[in-house]
Amino acid sequence: MTHKYINITTGFQVFQVIRFGFLLLISICLSRIFADKTLIGHYEKLLLLATSLSFFWVSGIFNALVPVYQSASLQDRPALLSQSFYSGSVVSLHSLAILLAIGYWIYPEIPLQALIWFGVFFFFNCSSFLLEYIFILRDQKWNLMIYGFLFYAAYFLAVILPQYLGYDLATAMQWLALVGFLRFVTQLMVGGKDMLLPRWRRDLFQTHWKMAWPLMLALLLGGSTGYIDSFLVSTFFSNDDFAIFSYGAKELPVIALVANALGTVKSGEIAAQRKEGNIESVLSSLKKSSLRLMHLFFPFSLVLLFLSRFLFTHVFNQGFGDASLIFDIYLLLIIPRLLFPQSVLKGFLETRVILITSALEMVLNVGLSLIFMQFWGLTGIAAATVIAYLFDKAVLAFWCQSRLKIPVTAYHPLWIWLIYSLILAGAYGLKVLV
Repeated sequence: MTHKYINITTGFQVFQVIRFGFLLLISICLSRIFADKTLIGHYEKLLLLATSLSFFWVSGIFNALVPVYQSASLQDRPALLSQSFYSGSVVSLHSLAILLAIGYWIYPEIPLQALIWFGVFFFFNCSSFLLEYIFILRDQKWNLMIYGFLFYAAYFLAVILPQYLGYDLATAMQWLALVGFLRFVTQLMVGGKDMLLPRWRRDLFQTHWKMAWPLMLALLLGGSTGYIDSFLVSTFFSNDDFAIFSYGAKELPVIALVANALGTVKSGEIAAQRKEGNIESVLSSLKKSSLRLMHLFFPFSLVLLFLSRFLFTHVFNQGFGDASLIFDIYLLLIIPRLLFPQSVLKGFLETRVILITSALEMVLNVGLSLIFMQFWGLTGIAAATVIAYLFDKAVLAFWCQSRLKIPVTAYHPLWIWLIYSLILAGAYGLKVLV
């Protein structure tokens, strides 16, 4: 019976949850077990720098690969894998140089040896992101989940165990570099000659990067929204307000990870079925999958909405009770999050409109934040984020309708989504009034 419910979409979702779980476990262990806050700060700074330099291009290149690969002929697919591997490695090498230069310049307090060993891990890790997408493209769901558990368990041990044994940060980074190298070797073995044999096809390279670069810039713009909100709060509000906003302005990461995993896999399926002329079946599958997420996450968000103040005051302390006011608004992000017009557009290899709407979303977010904060303070900035993101998804859905002639109802359970959205929004309004 289990095999009936486990497909490559749920496999990738489980992979993302495993990843998040181990990374969260690392943060918990570092904060609760180890007394050396300086060491923890150094590790978190390295992680922040690495994520800032890689999240947009890693996601852009490999999310674009899925629909491009699925829409390509069997003869062209090895060349796409090979070009993705070598282009990803080249970008990783350039990112490594930037990481070492910036890390040495802005974080002089971090031991140089730790920075260098972390850089080694960073290169191997970024060069190996193709591995999970190879499993997706080959429909190897069990391999993907087993690999996810083994790699992130090893990642956890590499960070925590050396410090538990009394070693310094540099030693932990050496262990982490070894884990990254083993991941890279695993990718070489799994990818095989399809990936390793250099193949240059200018037409395929242009097709892939024509789709990838708008996604990279869109992700970069989307990722900057949180920093802009934080900048506005730090500029126009007090330090106490900034702390409250920082703790409260958090979307549930599991929802975002699971939704993004669904969108990535379905974009490839849409591309493949579009080639076969059977687009209706995969759109129906996307509709059913999104409905399952709604039944799971809307009730969960509703429960969190009413428990948020209790959780913030008990998990943190009484001083962070007001952070729940921000968190409550961020819970509403599930409403646009569970709309998937971007998956349809990626399946049709149309990504420039995603870049345009991301830019409009950022401008709208900043503009509304500057207006709303005059009337509602921190909650106004949070509300602007939700409205801007909903605007982004609405424009993409309209584009699918007008340009691709695909109505929202073809890939989305619109009425059930509306009912859930109204219930959640109404519950939020009731909580505010009471």
